[in-house]
Amino acid sequence: MDLSRIIDVALPDFDQVVKGQAGPTASADFLLKGRRSSPVKGVLSAFSACCADSSGFPYAAYEAYEEWGREDGYWFRADPVQFMPSKSRLMMVSPRDLAITVTHAQKLIDALNRHFGEDGFEFHMASPNRWYLRMESEVLLNTRPWWCIKGQDVLACMPEGEWAKRWQGFSNEIQMLFHPIHNPPAEPNPYPAMVNGVWIWGNGRRPSQNNSLWSKVYSDVAAVKGYAAVQGIKLASLSEGVDGLIGAAQNGRVLLAFENPQDLSENPDGNWYQDLTQTERQWIRPLLDALRAERLREIHWHTGSLSIRMETKDLRSGLKTWIAKIFRT
Repeated sequence: MDLSRIIDVALPDFDQVVKGQAGPTASADFLLKGRRSSPVKGVLSAFSACCADSSGFPYAAYEAYEEWGREDGYWFRADPVQFMPSKSRLMMVSPRDLAITVTHAQKLIDALNRHFGEDGFEFHMASPNRWYLRMESEVLLNTRPWWCIKGQDVLACMPEGEWAKRWQGFSNEIQMLFHPIHNPPAEPNPYPAMVNGVWIWGNGRRPSQNNSLWSKVYSDVAAVKGYAAVQGIKLASLSEGVDGLIGAAQNGRVLLAFENPQDLSENPDGNWYQDLTQTERQWIRPLLDALRAERLREIHWHTGSLSIRMETKDLRSGLKTWIAKIFRT
C-alpha cells in the first residue's frame, strides 16, 4: 500500500478550545467545513482526544519512557495542585499557576514515597510542576487533565471508575500529609500558593511495539516522542519546519503532533490567540498549499472530537476565501 504524500496532523482539542473560548479562527472554521471521516484507530485518535477524557492513550507511560527510559509499570501524571474551597464548590489552582521550587517539590515527593511506599506507590518528579505516580498493578479509573476542569467544581470532576473511591481516600491522606510540610509548628507559612494535593490523569501502561503507519514523526510533545522511541520511528523536532515535513512525506506517511492547548485560553494577555494564528500561518496554510499543488495526496486532521480527511479536490472551492480570512486576522 502506497502511504507516501499523506500527513496526519494531531491538533488536540483544537476545535473545542477555539469554538468554546472565542469563536473559530480561520483554520478552525475551514476544518469544520471539511469532510468528516473515521479517525485513525489507536494512538493518534487517542492522543488527540486525551485533552477531554481518559481515552486510551497512556500519556504518562510514554512521557516516563521519554524522561527516564522506564518501560515497566502502570503510570499516572500526578501533578501538584492547590485545592481551595469557594462557597459550596471546591476550586483548583493548577500546576502552571504554582510557584514551586525544586527543593520544596522534592520534600513533597519524598513525603509521598515514605507514606505510600507500602501501598506500592512510587512518585517521581520530572520538574517542580510535573510529577508522576507509578504502580505495578493496573486500575480501572477514568481521568481528565487538570486544564479541562479549571474554573469548574472539582468535586463534580473527580476520577471515576472502580478505583475511584480508593483514590479519594488516598487523596484525603495526601492533603493531611502535605499540611505540616507547609505549616511547621510555630512558623509562618512561607508559601502563598500551597500545594495541598495532586491531580492524576493520563494513566496507562506502555504497550509493546507494534506496526505503525508512520515513517517519521514531527513533534516536541514528550508523550509523542516517547511513542516514537518505543515504535522505532524516526523523530524530528518542529524546528525543522514545514518544508522538512512535506519533504519527508514524499517517502512515506508522516505524523505532525502539536502540544495540547491546555490553558492557553486563560492567558490574560491574549497570547493564546496569537499562538493559534501563528500555527495557522506556519503550518496549516503551507500544508494546504502543498495539497492544492498536489505535493501531498491527503491530509488527515485530528482534533479529538473530529477527524477531517482532505484531498486536493476539497480545496478548489474554499481555499481562496480561507486564505483571505487568515490575512485579515
